[in-house]
Amino acid sequence: MDEHEVSSDENIEFLAGDLPERVRSLNRLAQGLPGLTEPAAAYTILGNLAQASYELAETAEQIDAFLTRELESGRLGHDRGEDPVAAVTTAHDVLGWAAEQSAELGDSFRRAASALAPIHGRMPGNSRRPSRMWWRS
Repeated sequence: MDEHEVSSDENIEFLAGDLPERVRSLNRLAQGLPGLTEPAAAYTILGNLAQASYELAETAEQIDAFLTRELESGRLGHDRGEDPVAAVTTAHDVLGWAAEQSAELGDSFRRAASALAPIHGRMPGNSRRPSRMWWRS
């Protein structure tokens, strides 16, 4: 969906449904042959995973805000005729926890990427540690 498309439940569901397959593809490519070959690629992927985790936290918050808004306006019902407050309250609590966990996951991916920032690959057969100060070599 691009910026010119109209937001709809169907479009939003489609995008959310595509997420698991994208992650499966990423996993297959990363572990397959040749798989990852450069530390820079791992660094970039970790940065992207961090950003995606932060975005998932925001998505959880947006769904929670939607449910709260709909409940307060009286637009939610319950399939068994019960008051929807208990179910929405449970969803609210769990979505809050999910947002916190997603943000923590993002922080973990960000810290892993930061740890890799100075790491580089070596040429095959070169056991000598490359000099960081190339002008003094």
